[in-house]
Amino acid sequence: MRLSSVQSVVSRLLLLFATVAISLVSLASPEDEPDGILDAEELYVWGYPLVQNLRALRGLAAGELPMFGPVGINEFAHARRLMAPEDRFVSPNVDVLFSAAIIDLANGPVDIDLPDTRGRYYVLQFLDPWTNSFAYLGKRSSGTSAGAYRLVFPGAVDSEHTDTEDGRTVIYSPASLALLVLRISIADVEGLAELHVLQDGFQLSPLIDSHRSIDDLLGPHSNDELAFWRQLHRGLIHYPGPPYDEPWLSRAAGLNLGFDKTGQWSADVAAVLLAGQKVAEEQLEKLAVQRSTSSSRGWESIVHLFDFNRHLFGTGVVNSPEWVIEDVEQAYRRRMLAARVGLWGNHGYEAAFFQAWRDKDGQPLSGSSRYRVVLNPPMPAKAFWSVTNYTVPDFFLYENPEEIYGIASYDESQKKQAGESVTIIFSHDKPAEQCGGLWIPTPPGRFRPLLSLYHPDIEVLTDGWWPSSLEKLDPQSCEVNRSMIRQ
Repeated sequence: MRLSSVQSVVSRLLLLFATVAISLVSLASPEDEPDGILDAEELYVWGYPLVQNLRALRGLAAGELPMFGPVGINEFAHARRLMAPEDRFVSPNVDVLFSAAIIDLANGPVDIDLPDTRGRYYVLQFLDPWTNSFAYLGKRSSGTSAGAYRLVFPGAVDSEHTDTEDGRTVIYSPASLALLVLRISIADVEGLAELHVLQDGFQLSPLIDSHRSIDDLLGPHSNDELAFWRQLHRGLIHYPGPPYDEPWLSRAAGLNLGFDKTGQWSADVAAVLLAGQKVAEEQLEKLAVQRSTSSSRGWESIVHLFDFNRHLFGTGVVNSPEWVIEDVEQAYRRRMLAARVGLWGNHGYEAAFFQAWRDKDGQPLSGSSRYRVVLNPPMPAKAFWSVTNYTVPDFFLYENPEEIYGIASYDESQKKQAGESVTIIFSHDKPAEQCGGLWIPTPPGRFRPLLSLYHPDIEVLTDGWWPSSLEKLDPQSCEVNRSMIRQ
């Protein structure tokens, strides 16, 4: 989520998107909590994104996302189908075709060649081990013509190939490990085969044909009760983060994290780590799934959820006050929440998101009821928009016999309603035809719709645009349940 201009806009942004800041309450422990446990709790908050990311990268390499199969190192893995419920990933998109690459830059740079997508929207996102998006290529940031780039880690063994003689644009990575995530719009295609040709046009070429194994990159796998801390320990040794995190590295060292390469702890230190982890995990789950009633019209803006990158602003990343969280600790908390509910999400200027937790009357959304939302044109999306539904608390796609997971602006059903309001019905059972609208099935329990606006019109958003509320329908008809409306 991402771009815009300065002062007056900033004040409106702070007002419009205050709900995220309000919900990101302090994770501070009671005053009588021992210092060691408080340190462990805060280190968990700080290190959670790194651990989640490294775990997800291991999953990619092992083929745990079936749409990819095993993802290699320094080469793209292209999904030839859309995401499905079997792809167990938090808040996945079903409106784009994905590709991914795990990049090892320790031995030298990797060249990136982009095809001409002839105006088709795509975004190639660059993420560091801490989940910071440090560069974007694509229609919004660099256009859709063919392009040639070189991804460089300044601390690599080979420093002779940082300069280019073939017109390549250099992008600097903050770490020797990076993740590339490619999203290509599936709008206006007869079938996915023509997009497969485009995917194949995205090429990676390491200048040094040598890289480390996945265990070398991520460290040994662990499943014991200290697995989080073992992964954090290993991650801090190899990917310590930006210079302003030095105080946190010192705190980590106080609990034998990140320096002693044995990764062993005494029984007393292990108990402190586990106690701090328990408190932080409980608080994180409250932030992730137990939303307050303060959200406007039942929706919560997470347009600024991914503004935690503070140290590297490469191609396509906006370095301006309204897109960088000023308070460092707030940035850490926002980064942790993002890793829990939307790992690898884009800045709001690339794709703006709104999530719904409650209906118009402030009641939690549940599949035991039926809801209607009417989205009125024009929608503030220069590329396309979509509404996708997820289960709670895991935020996976809801598996249903109809294989309906969301609605996008380029669906055939939407083309028939061009320029008109779009009505969407959320219900566990299929609504009667006379209810009209487009149906998105829900689980029998809690669910969370997500509205995605790709290449959003930021000026419209900052002027106060907001999605319409979900209205609860009478169980015996298609009318709004007036008995539930507050007087």
